[in-house]
Amino acid sequence: MNSGPNSTRERTYEYHLETYGPNVAFDDFIANFTASAYDPKAWVDLFADAGANYFVLSAKQHDGYALFDLPANISLRTSVAQVPHRNLVQELYDAASTYQPHLHKGAYYSLPEWFHPDYHGFGEWPGGNATNPYTNQTEPYLGYVPLTDYIAEKVLPEMRILAEMSTDLVWCDIGGSNLTTQFAAEYFNNARKQGRQVSVNNRCGIEGDFDTATYATLQRNRKWERTASLDPFSYGYNRATPDDAYMMPKAIVTRLIEAVSMNGNFLLNVGPTAEGIIPAIQQHNLRVAGSWIKSHAEAIFNTTFWSIASSDDSNPSIRFTQTLDAFYIFAMTKPNATLSVHAPVPYRQGDAVTVVGGKQAGVVVPSSLVNGVLRLDIGDGVREGDEFVWVFKIAF
Repeated sequence: MNSGPNSTRERTYEYHLETYGPNVAFDDFIANFTASAYDPKAWVDLFADAGANYFVLSAKQHDGYALFDLPANISLRTSVAQVPHRNLVQELYDAASTYQPHLHKGAYYSLPEWFHPDYHGFGEWPGGNATNPYTNQTEPYLGYVPLTDYIAEKVLPEMRILAEMSTDLVWCDIGGSNLTTQFAAEYFNNARKQGRQVSVNNRCGIEGDFDTATYATLQRNRKWERTASLDPFSYGYNRATPDDAYMMPKAIVTRLIEAVSMNGNFLLNVGPTAEGIIPAIQQHNLRVAGSWIKSHAEAIFNTTFWSIASSDDSNPSIRFTQTLDAFYIFAMTKPNATLSVHAPVPYRQGDAVTVVGGKQAGVVVPSSLVNGVLRLDIGDGVREGDEFVWVFKIAF
């Protein structure tokens, strides 16, 4: 909206003016965030059905509206002090602990608040209150509490509060000025005393435990995470997105495998409505993908990448993972009668190769090593017995 009229990027400025008029500011939309249909149990059940082992809820985005409770001397720009008057983060955490205890609880946290009156003087972003692009008037900042030190009086205590809520993963964004070294020391030491494993990403202002890549794939020894959204146009809810534009189950599965085979994780965004409803098409695609993921879980979870090659140069539609007990081959497209693996893999003549998942799970696939090339004879039953990705196992 602040791009101004005739923006070459989008029509937000014109749409807002035509639909709401010049006097409706960003904060006026907070009243529409009712979360009236927000069902934390349904959410965590969906995450589990999708095959996830962890989730990351947007606890506070760049607009500074926090979905958890904060002391009155820090901020009243929260879902507790304002509508819907609920601690949405705590409710989701409680549901996970009660109904899906295997799920690790993560919180997305934006260090900057672009238009916080006291966020200024940090890097290139000027900070301070936003200006209404139609009236040229300074916009208010709902729930603002005056501060003398944005970093020490807001960022650090907010991160501490998230940690005290038993957050397993603090997923920061943007970076910038911070006191994360102080926070991380407390966070890790307290978790160790509690016998918990916790983590921070690389956007908190320190190196963190893993790197993050948005809509990209990395290939490195350091652990990393690929992030993407089911909606190709938004990381939120976009009512204009047609059902057939959302990421399909096959794409969810293949992008997960691509990440895992290269030492990564996959964090997939869902976009709920203002009422707290995750659209039916998003739920459907997640559950279909989750059914496949669960039936092939042994080749995905608690595995690592193959040290020789994460893909086969002669056949880029092949990926690999391994454990201490087995080696897994992923055919990312439906294989022909013969699947040839040219990459050096830990196969010896006579080893049994079996199908993982699908209708033919456990079936032995005829295999041979010819001039250093592993050849798998794929029968019609195996080829038609699965979908999305075909997985084969060499047990050690």
